[in-house]
Amino acid sequence: MIKVYESNVTKFDNNGLGAINPYSCVETKKIGTNGWYVDVEASIKDASLIQEDNLILVETKEKGAQPFRISNPQKKDRRIVLR
Repeated sequence: MIKVYESNVTKFDNNGLGAINPYSCVETKKIGTNGWYVDVEASIKDASLIQEDNLILVETKEKGAQPFRISNPQKKDRRIVLR
């Protein structure tokens, strides 16, 4: 489950705007600038939560729960894809 928050949130001690159950969530970590991101694929019914610049809180392999900013969400058929 991934929690979604407004873009200006700094504390993640509540459920935010809501939660989504993604079809897939792939964490990628590369050495260098902007080298840590997640690719998420979710249902189109979650599109109201998945907006540009909102934050998602994802459980990562190394550091536990980490926030990531949504950039360029794209609607495709019955799913929405974001990084």
